Amino acid sequence: MQFKLTGFLPFLLTILVIGSAYSQSVVITNNNLDSLFSVCEQSLQQQPRIALALGAKLLAFSQEKNNIPSVARCNYITGRAHRNLGASDKTIAALQQSIALCRTVEEYELLCLSLKELGITYYLRNETGKALTLYTEALAIAKDKNLTTEVAAIYNNIGNLYDTRKNYDQAITYYHEGLALQPDDKKRSTLLYNLGRAHAGKGDFETAMMHYQQSAAIAQKMDDPAAGITALNGIASIYWMQEKDQEVLNVSFTILELQQNTGMATDRIETYNRIGLAYLNMNQPVKAITHFRKALMLAETVKYSNIHFIYANLAFAYERAGNYKQAYAYFVKHKQLQDSVENIESKRNLDEMLARYEADKKEQQIAQLTLEKKMQALTLQKKMAELDRETLIRNSIIGGALLIFICILVLQLFYRQRMRSKIQLAAQTEEVNRQRTLELIREHELKTIKANLEGRENERLRISQELHDGVAGSLAGIKLQTRKVADEHNLKELHLIMQNIDSVYDEVRSLSHNLSPLKVLNTAFIDLLRNQLKLAGEQGSFASDFICYPEVTLNQLPDTIKIEVYRILQELLANIIRHAHTTTVEIQFTLNDESINLMVEDSGKGFDLNRVAPGVGLSSIRNRVSSLEGKLHIESTIGRGTIINIDIPLQYISQSSRI
Repeated sequence: MQFKLTGFLPFLLTILVIGSAYSQSVVITNNNLDSLFSVCEQSLQQQPRIALALGAKLLAFSQEKNNIPSVARCNYITGRAHRNLGASDKTIAALQQSIALCRTVEEYELLCLSLKELGITYYLRNETGKALTLYTEALAIAKDKNLTTEVAAIYNNIGNLYDTRKNYDQAITYYHEGLALQPDDKKRSTLLYNLGRAHAGKGDFETAMMHYQQSAAIAQKMDDPAAGITALNGIASIYWMQEKDQEVLNVSFTILELQQNTGMATDRIETYNRIGLAYLNMNQPVKAITHFRKALMLAETVKYSNIHFIYANLAFAYERAGNYKQAYAYFVKHKQLQDSVENIESKRNLDEMLARYEADKKEQQIAQLTLEKKMQALTLQKKMAELDRETLIRNSIIGGALLIFICILVLQLFYRQRMRSKIQLAAQTEEVNRQRTLELIREHELKTIKANLEGRENERLRISQELHDGVAGSLAGIKLQTRKVADEHNLKELHLIMQNIDSVYDEVRSLSHNLSPLKVLNTAFIDLLRNQLKLAGEQGSFASDFICYPEVTLNQLPDTIKIEVYRILQELLANIIRHAHTTTVEIQFTLNDESINLMVEDSGKGFDLNRVAPGVGLSSIRNRVSSLEGKLHIESTIGRGTIINIDIPLQYISQSSRI
């Protein structure tokens, strides 16, 4: 669907200027339908009521002509207009109608836009789960239809959603995905600003500042004051959190110049307020009061909802300037607008201001009574002497009582501290004993598992020796005797029997070698694993890939580790051959800073972890991993294959090598 403006543009702009009343008289034809749609979309942000009125006429015309794509587009415009007017329920109803019609006529671009707008609506209603579902569907359509601009916009919206959840790392990932598409400057500026906000949420102020500055530079290049103000506000917030008040002032004055040109009254209130707070932090209350009063004048003009905060800031500024009467007056106004005092510190400051105000009044009264006191001085001298003596006696009694009380209090505190220390020591001892008990239980379990595995290996070795020394030896003797008879009598039947005996002999010999740990210990370990995977690929008819790093170091692993890893991989490949029905298998065997990692991934049929009971093979693998103090993680999806991930800690390997 194309959104075009043709030669009808002068007439359409006239409609925007005149307003919604004139839009009722517009004559709609098939020739000007697309142009009128463009007018609606251009007026959505600044004049949503005009868009709503014109959209209603377009909807009636489209329904009369049974033009389903146009009806869907009208619902999309209606939904956006209602969202800009704050009517979320009407927004949802209109956009759902648009989505249903788009699915019917396969209007994928408009479907993507409608899903995105509905997601924004649910995001604004704090229904983030629904918003994410809608964003995800819109993103899939945008990618499938190569709508690169919308892909970038949706990445930004999903990032905002995760930012709201304070999942800043996930938000940053999506913002970078959007930037990687190289969108236009407008979207790039927005994505960079949101990146800065996410990094600021993480406390990474340096990176946040870099992205805010990049966003501001793009806004300046575009000559877009609104985008520039947004980015500069981000920069100011970073300086504020870093307590760089002079930098806050510099950026705020720049913002103020842009805001005065754009006529954003509410934003100017917040900027004046921030400037006042910065001056207050710099102990310049007179300048702070000047800017707080500018904020107050604008707030009273536009009926600013948070005007009580400005009253509070003025109260603190006047208190800092020493004008406690004016401070008290503004604080009373603040209190009248606020149901209750939300901050205990604010109440304490109010009490201090009231106390200072009363003290100031008393000082003035004292000054007025000074003359009278001088005249009464002779009369009061005798009374003062008596009062001093009584005061001395009283203070002595109070001092003695206070000293006794302090001694009792110190003793009581010492006793409580001693009892608390005993309780803490007992709790720590109990916790140490509990941890030691758990360690003993775990050591016992590991020893049991290791003993079980060692028993299996010994049994494998015994069976291997029996097969090699007994069955294989007997087969070799039978083979020699049979060959002698066949050669002497030239019997073809005996030669056929010889071939079968050779096959059985090779199979017994191979089985003997696989069971014996000597094969693992006497062969380069990585070559052994590589050959094992190659043989399994031939048996299971699948392509294989083996990644190993660093090979030299892994070849030098302790023998106990080599045997266990070999047996684990042997069991995993056997399970893949029996159950996976895969065409590819990839094995990664790598050494990192803290562990050895073995990952086996196939592209087979997969299975449901919650429904499939663990068999003997999987139980054996778990036991071997536990004996190595490792971790086993299985991911499997039906129809999409299985990933087995095993980590063996280097701490255990070092212990094993010492043993």
